[in-house]
Amino acid sequence: MAFYSLLHLEEKEHSAVNVKTRDFDDQTLIYLKCAVNLAKSLALENMDYALITNRPEVLQPLLDEMGAKLRLLEIPFTTNVPSGTEFYSAHYKIDCYRYFATIDTPYAALIDADCICVNSFPGSFFRNVKIGQPMCYDITDQSIPTFGADRVRLDLEKIHGLESEGRWYGGEFICGPPTFYRHLVAAIDQIYDRYVCNLPGLHHTGDESVTTAALEMMKIQGIQIADAGTLGVVARYLNCRAQFVQRPYEHACTATLLHLPVDKRFLGRLGQSDHVSHDTFFKSYDRYRRDFLLRQFIKTGVAIRLALKGFRTDISNPIFHRLGLKKRYRKPNAPDADE
Repeated sequence: MAFYSLLHLEEKEHSAVNVKTRDFDDQTLIYLKCAVNLAKSLALENMDYALITNRPEVLQPLLDEMGAKLRLLEIPFTTNVPSGTEFYSAHYKIDCYRYFATIDTPYAALIDADCICVNSFPGSFFRNVKIGQPMCYDITDQSIPTFGADRVRLDLEKIHGLESEGRWYGGEFICGPPTFYRHLVAAIDQIYDRYVCNLPGLHHTGDESVTTAALEMMKIQGIQIADAGTLGVVARYLNCRAQFVQRPYEHACTATLLHLPVDKRFLGRLGQSDHVSHDTFFKSYDRYRRDFLLRQFIKTGVAIRLALKGFRTDISNPIFHRLGLKKRYRKPNAPDADE
């Protein structure tokens, strides 16, 4: 089998997610460094990896400058994505599905570049690969607390027009044999126009929405899809305050593939170092998490201090007006008697 990631470059569109970048060049370099790091971590488990892109002529000189080796793969990109759509480049994962449906590789996995392999693959993963069982990452327990069960269910029904059970799949991991991808592409082709028409009202735009809707159609047709999350193959960890009750990091780091959406710069730096073992990651990330928490604590303290200072200032404070209170102003100094 083989692993792939997508790095689709389109300078004028919104594609950077969960990372602040100085400009488009900085954005490109961050994602490329993440891919280099992912390739190194997968190599520890003897897994093949390639980065799918529409601009290999841009990425190869950057790799040469870094002294990094990474297999780049250019494929046709034909999906019609409206300009200005959020998560613009992620929609081109659909073209990756089309590619996987035609190749001789018996089993292909598409994973986000800001993932890292931190443990050996479980036996259940290899058994599913052997029998051609597709695997996806069910994140319903994250989506429903964030957006609400009714919103998730109704959005899926808008896309595929069927009664939905409201399950949601993460876009960071999907795998299966060519037959699975052929079914997936066929389902997406049926609903993609409906998805585009409903874009303004959906709670989430991107590959996750249309892929989740297509996967639900396939399940209704009797196609079985294993959950890579419960199998311990992949886990998402947000190194920040989440809008749902997140499982502790100690649980997430037991998975084989760890998705770190908000830690792209850390992953990129790690990819530039001598990444020789999974332990290297854990030691580096533990230090990074401690430093990150300390920085957040300091920022919070400074923010509180500034807020209190603003509250005490003599300048008109909107909080007083909202509470119906009058601000006390210091009286000007009394004039001297001889003035």
